[in-house]
Amino acid sequence: MELLLVRHGVAEPAARGTSDRERALTDEGRAKMKRIARALVRIVGSAEVLWTSPLVRAKETAALIAEEFELGPKETSALVLDASPQELFELLGGSSGRAIAVGHEPHLSTFIAAALGVSDGSRFALKKGGCCLLQFGDAPRPGRGVLLWLATSGMLRKMRP
Repeated sequence: MELLLVRHGVAEPAARGTSDRERALTDEGRAKMKRIARALVRIVGSAEVLWTSPLVRAKETAALIAEEFELGPKETSALVLDASPQELFELLGGSSGRAIAVGHEPHLSTFIAAALGVSDGSRFALKKGGCCLLQFGDAPRPGRGVLLWLATSGMLRKMRP
């Protein structure tokens, strides 16, 4: 089983009176994520499922990725900011093939660290639009992951279309 983790794209700054859940991607964030989505489909080819946080910026990022992978994104609370890594492990428990998960920091780096059996997730912090591919043997479990690659947004955007 492989898991492609994607941090959402560049979002609007927090504004007075607007909840964090409602922050949308900026025009720049959308344009960058479209290029990243095209690069990701070239790198990994296909996926069976696409999970996303229910926060607007993640859902918008997932929609751009879904278009390239021809998938329908599924919302899950296992990818919100304060979710435990265990929630994502449980969600992926029955998965095989390749899954994509779109979420937030520091949740994603905490999950990466748990997957690799490392105590400090700050070593894997993903910047906006950053991605990594993890591989698990038969089932995704803490300490059983292998980091295949980690790429910044800039690296992915430089790939030829």
